[in-house]
Amino acid sequence: MHQSSARPRGRLRLSAFSTAAVAGAVLLALSACTGGAPGTDAPPTSESPLAPYFDAIYGGSSDEEMQLRNDTMQTAAAACMKEQGFPYEPDTSSGISIDDAAGGTVEWGSREFAEQYGYGVVSSPYSSPTVDHDWVDPNADYLAGLSDSERAAWEEALYGMPVEAATGPVPDWDWTTAGCMGAAAHEADLAAGVAVGDPESQGLIDELQALPDRAASADAVVDAERDWSDCLAAAGHPGYEHKGDPMTDFSDRYGVLARPETAPVDGAQPADVDEAALSALQEEEIAVAVADLDCAESSHYDELLAAEQQRLDQDFVDRNRAALDALVATHDD
Repeated sequence: MHQSSARPRGRLRLSAFSTAAVAGAVLLALSACTGGAPGTDAPPTSESPLAPYFDAIYGGSSDEEMQLRNDTMQTAAAACMKEQGFPYEPDTSSGISIDDAAGGTVEWGSREFAEQYGYGVVSSPYSSPTVDHDWVDPNADYLAGLSDSERAAWEEALYGMPVEAATGPVPDWDWTTAGCMGAAAHEADLAAGVAVGDPESQGLIDELQALPDRAASADAVVDAERDWSDCLAAAGHPGYEHKGDPMTDFSDRYGVLARPETAPVDGAQPADVDEAALSALQEEEIAVAVADLDCAESSHYDELLAAEQQRLDQDFVDRNRAALDALVATHDD
């Protein structure tokens, strides 16, 4: 599994889990995907030792558990908004769901996927223009009757102050500054009895969430990443120093092409999407993704990263087994 994994584009609505919980899902996926490089015959290693503790840390992922947490969160958000003088209709149909329009016939990260879709940025088998049409925002009618300033006030109460666009890393999500929805997500985490919502477990969670960065910073992995970068440059794709760089590059460039400025400026008409440029971008994306696979294989980057991640996961469990077992016992009560 690529460390720079892309999420399949489809219906993805997040409200049953807090951002921290979703980040945890990604973290476990990275820890559990400890096989060899995609598209190679390298045998997979064992499941991450963190797997038995995942539900207790971040909450269960069954439909019933997600719906329960979403119901708790939506009810709390509505109560919070009422206290602040705003109406809010709970969205009982939300939660986390991903529609796979292709039925999972092409595995993301495989050579077949790379040869057809690259990283799945410009297009992918998961995207569908009708995938979100079955969902209706229960607050849409109310919002439609608001002025711009009224809507901004409503959104600030619900989500907190918007984060200003800036260069550099995106700040960590903080429920205390995320408005009523942040407070509601925290309440849902506490009600579910998961560690991610418990301040007493924050030190353990912080250490856990730092494991992927530690794995990527190991000397052997850094050396392999340098070999991977040199290999990509030799293949005609220079400028990518880190494994996640190609995905970020194509995502950024796709955003510029696929979402041109829609607000008219000085009476000018919104720009049209440049389909020829998108097609050229996808051709380049496919070429880089295929070379990425070849270079990851020749540098042994993925298998070295997986081995280091497995080692760190096991060390974390060994050092914190009593605390982790206590979390499971509390969560199962």
